[in-house]
Amino acid sequence: MSSYLQRVDREVATTRNQVSAWREEIERIHQRIKGGEERLHHLEITRQTLRSLPEDEATSDTLAHPTSAVEVSTARQDSRGSARPPLTIRPGTLFEPGEPTDLEEGRRRILVVLATAGRALSAREIAAAIGEDVSTPSRVETTRARLKRLARSGQVVEGPIGSFAITTVNSAPARLRAAAKD
Repeated sequence: MSSYLQRVDREVATTRNQVSAWREEIERIHQRIKGGEERLHHLEITRQTLRSLPEDEATSDTLAHPTSAVEVSTARQDSRGSARPPLTIRPGTLFEPGEPTDLEEGRRRILVVLATAGRALSAREIAAAIGEDVSTPSRVETTRARLKRLARSGQVVEGPIGSFAITTVNSAPARLRAAAKD
């Protein structure tokens, strides 16, 4: 009789281990689902942001058909002390320098530049790319203030300090990730 009890005990232990493994697998699947739902949420935010931008056919046409690249020279280093590669901007993404841009136009240009840059940029780089006169410190500071406002709204993320990038799933602020869970 004791051998039967030992067999049952072994079977119970084996089954418990299997159930535990299944629970862990279910938890991993739940995490993947959660990540997918978060990604969908952020894509919807991106879609809404892009739809809210006024359509500028001249800009979108030149963005679609670049002919040559322009480098915005940056001698600065990133937070780890590594030299940052120069920002390469295609025609149409480098807005013509001129009069200071209004809030909505500046916001649109910033989002276009960050969406096409492929890396975090400094406020000075962004100001140059959107056509602001970077020799005037107030224009760079205006761009920085716009970037901070976009960061508070969740469309842009700041990090490391002074570098800005378009919001992605992994860089979204905690409040947006929390909203995605609801």
